[in-house]
Amino acid sequence: MTYDNDPDRFGDNSQLPAEIFTDAFSVPVLFRVGLGMPWRLGPRTRLDLAVDAAHPNDNTESMSAGAEFSYRDLFALRAGYQNAFQKDSEEGLTAGGGFQGKLDTYAYRLDYAWADEGRLGSTHRFSLGMRF
Repeated sequence: MTYDNDPDRFGDNSQLPAEIFTDAFSVPVLFRVGLGMPWRLGPRTRLDLAVDAAHPNDNTESMSAGAEFSYRDLFALRAGYQNAFQKDSEEGLTAGGGFQGKLDTYAYRLDYAWADEGRLGSTHRFSLGMRF
């Protein structure tokens, strides 16, 4: 059996053997809800908490949560957990930190993150940002 996708268009090879299989399938849909709460622990310290829940129609449900402790908007420590309760998830614990400052009229930011990626092992991420 041969197939020609557009018989009125020339230049393609309509003599190649081919079959088209089409089935009805549902469109992937994701329902996601999240909450975040900042807390001032003192005049210079803050704790931000966040939780996120996902309900996809083509996978299992999952939740992620994280926290960030910051001091004077200069230094931050972060920790979290990705995709809890998801079947066969390879993701898990995360941690990191960062700091930001100014040099003359330039602002800079340096961040580090570590994540447990299951069979891939530990992943390390560094980012450097500058604003001018």
